[in-house]
Amino acid sequence: MEQFNDGIKAVKESISTFFRHILPGIVIIILSSQSIPSRLINLKINDTSSILVLGAIAMAIGNVWYVFHRYGIFQIVDFLAYYFKWEGEPVKTISTNYRKDAASHVLKFFISQPELNEMGRHIRDRFSSFNYMYIVSEALIVFTLFAEDGTLFQKYAFRTFSAGVLAFIAATYQYSIVRAIDAKFVNFTPLKK
Repeated sequence: MEQFNDGIKAVKESISTFFRHILPGIVIIILSSQSIPSRLINLKINDTSSILVLGAIAMAIGNVWYVFHRYGIFQIVDFLAYYFKWEGEPVKTISTNYRKDAASHVLKFFISQPELNEMGRHIRDRFSSFNYMYIVSEALIVFTLFAEDGTLFQKYAFRTFSAGVLAFIAATYQYSIVRAIDAKFVNFTPLKK
């Protein structure tokens, strides 16, 4: 029975990872179709092979955007939170060594995992959610800036750009909350029974 439960958990984790990477790609394809339709590949939705190609493209685009967001733009936000000492971890001390302090915090997080497994997953899922918020906000901003004439993004440029900026602010606020929860998690000392 334990093997069955482990198998179910592994399948659930694989599906979660798959959707975490394909959903941004789908959103980017949808937004780009409204912003720069001349750049899209002409695929027929009623054709199975076209749907498979579109899925592969969405997965690739989603992964690329996610990686550049996570290790680019989000890293800048994380460094600013570190430098300006937002509640949470890592936080700047006397000297600034972001790489070392971030590495120490990640180590503490994973050491905390065995005792508080569900909480660690909760934090990971919240991180995924606000990263998704960031990706949507970035896509709104980028596709507004590069919108072709006559598209919805060009027609409603102020609205789509403003929505992207507001979504970026909302994602940053959510990041500040998760950052505080994450710090409580890694510094939590379980009560002894």
